[in-house]
Parts: sequence; structure tokens; C-alpha cells
Amino acid sequence: MKKIAIIGAFIFLTICLTIIGCLSDWKGGEGTLTITLGGDSNGRAVDWPPYFDDPVKFRYPMTYIITIDGPVGTIEEKFSFSEDDLLENVKFTFFVIAGRWNVNIKAYVTDKGKFLYSTGDSNVSIKAGQINSVGIKMNKAYYDIGDTGPGGGKIFHVNPRGFTLYLDKNDNVGIIAYYLEVAPEDCINPTDPSPSHKNFTWVSFGEADKYYPTLNAIGTGRKNTDLIISYDNDLSDPAPAANACRNYRNGGKDDWFLPSIEEIAELLINKQKVGFYNPENSCWSSSQYPIINDSNEYVYCLYREDTNGSTTYKIGVTNKSVTLFVRPIRAF
Repeated sequence: MKKIAIIGAFIFLTICLTIIGCLSDWKGGEGTLTITLGGDSNGRAVDWPPYFDDPVKFRYPMTYIITIDGPVGTIEEKFSFSEDDLLENVKFTFFVIAGRWNVNIKAYVTDKGKFLYSTGDSNVSIKAGQINSVGIKMNKAYYDIGDTGPGGGKIFHVNPRGFTLYLDKNDNVGIIAYYLEVAPEDCINPTDPSPSHKNFTWVSFGEADKYYPTLNAIGTGRKNTDLIISYDNDLSDPAPAANACRNYRNGGKDDWFLPSIEEIAELLINKQKVGFYNPENSCWSSSQYPIINDSNEYVYCLYREDTNGSTTYKIGVTNKSVTLFVRPIRAF
């Protein structure tokens, strides 16, 4: 493993500003601007959450984008670090024209995409011929598990490296997403005669024995949802569970979908942190179960079991024609 010792060291960058046509009017001289990142007691951006692996090393590639605005315009520089770099007491040094400067920093985990990790900003007056220092406290910019998401639900999965989100049945490339958010409520079925009005079949009656080539992994639930809807040919009530998610709206978001089984498993793992996820019934996934005795009628689900006054949830399998609850999720 490559070791780059930057603890307590300066990372120097000399930026030569040549402003043609302006220097004749400038009489202030240059000063040194040293930016020190602060956060926790070790000078890191912020305290690491549990899913960042190691409390000492970041173990993810990291990029700082530093933007400074001042008397002669804007300077933007990018500094990248590998997952082997120790990110403690990091300092950046610029040579800039004297005057008032605004400093803005954005820190990203950079792997498959750009996961915004922390931000910081400050103002500093640069005096010519002097070393001018500013300490910037970096503040958390990411959602943590259990936080309220932009759709009004709860974040239950965070991947700083990013995962591939497939948008529809024909998408084999996908985009990079970092979060999964679960809706704050189950879908309502106005045609359900039960007191809850929350029960749905997976597909319409008569379509249950059709094989649906869905996927199981995190990032595939949205693709599954589109595929299920397109495969169910019933004109009166096609794909009840999948359509309930597609038509669900909350927090101004309209990109909800029926979760894959691995997405449901992740929700089950973080159930306590999410807090409100205690369904009154078993819930559908969007993942078809492999063929059993030449039958295509089975689907993965979140199974609720009540035994001796105790309720437990686990991954299960059931027939497509039974009625279960539906809890939408979204990814971003």
C-alpha cells in the first residue's frame, strides 16, 4: 500500500496571477494565504460515520475543490488524494494579491462519482508581504442513515463510493446514486376491502404464472418496477404493487419505486435507525423468485411473523396472487 505522509505537512501550491491590463493600477503586492482544514480533534473534515470503515484513515479517494474570490476575480483549484493518503492537519497554500478574499471548500468522496462529504467557507483579508492564515471548519454535507431525506422519508442506505441505479427496463448502463430513501407510509389501495386499505397483489389475476426477469441487487428496484408494469397485460388493474409505487407522491418527489429484495434487506438491517418502519403486514419486493416446480408464481417479500406476542421481520417468499402491503423507496 502506497504511503503518503502528509500529517502535519504543508501542501504548497503557487498560483501566479498575471492580470494583463490591471497590474498597472494595482499597488498592493502579494501575500501568502494558508488554509487549514478543521473539524474534529484530528483536523479531519468531520467525525467519520460508521460506514467510513476506519476512524484513522479515510480509505476512500478524496477531492477538495477550493474556490477563492477576491480583488482580481476567481481562482479554483482541485486537490485529489488516494484512499491511502492520511487526511489529517491538511493545509493548502496560495500566493495571492492583497485584499479581501472569500474562501469556499467542497470535499468529495471520489470513486465512481462525486459524493459531497463536507463544505466550509470563510473570509480573509490578505496583507502584502505577510503569511495570512485562515482555519476553515468543514461541516457535514451528506445524509446519514436515519436522516430525513429530500422526499420526506428516511435514509436507510448510504454508499459514498456510489452504486449503479438503473432507471427503466431498457437501461443497462445506469447512473450513479448514493442513497436509498424509504417512504414514511405504506401505499393506500382504495379498492382494498380490508380495514387497512393497504393490500395489493403483485400482479393482476391471470398474470401470476408469467416469468418476470427482474433483478435482486441494490440499484435494480426502479428497473424492476418498470419491467413489471410493462409485462402485466391486464388492462383493468395491471401490476397493482408496482403501479402503486410509481403513482406514489411525497415531498414533491415522483420517482418512487417498488424495492428489490436486496434493497428491502438493507432496509431490514437498518430498521432501528429508520425508526418508523414497522409494517402491519408483510411487504412486497420487486424481485421474482427462481422457478419452483416449473412454477413462476413466487416473489421475494419482507415477511412479518407474529409469535407469542413478539413480532419479527425476515426475508421470505410468497405467491404473486396473495395480498401484501407496499412500501415505496427512491434512490438519488
